[in-house]
Amino acid sequence: MKRGWAIACAVIGFTLVAGCDTPQRAAGSPSGPSGRQAGVHVESQMQVDPKLYAVCSAIYHGVEQALKENRNESFDTELQSVQAIGSSAPPNSPNGELFADAQQVVALCDAYTGEGAPAKVYNELQDSLRTLKQALDRYRSKLPRS
Repeated sequence: MKRGWAIACAVIGFTLVAGCDTPQRAAGSPSGPSGRQAGVHVESQMQVDPKLYAVCSAIYHGVEQALKENRNESFDTELQSVQAIGSSAPPNSPNGELFADAQQVVALCDAYTGEGAPAKVYNELQDSLRTLKQALDRYRSKLPRS
């Protein structure tokens, strides 16, 4: 039952994130009285929220360690701490992509640790971990400078 619930949550979560796509203005089109506002809007969409990045990184390292130590651990609370940031970001933005990748990893981790999980879930989890790691590496440079 736990496995079925985890898979259902993964499907629902992925559907919600995928369904959040909103039409984006072209980078050169003005969004208000000044073209400068459009540039600021596009630039802010390309930056990574530091809290979201830190949580996604913690999820990546936590799941990886839990798998190595064969521990049953949940990362739902960590993911929920950035739910508002991640779910409000456009899916094609760095924040949206990182959140969706982390959400997929958490859902697959829950499914994998559930009783009677098929072996293919482990392979899917490993693939999702690789995808999240690649996104973390790609967007590290997009963190705001302090």
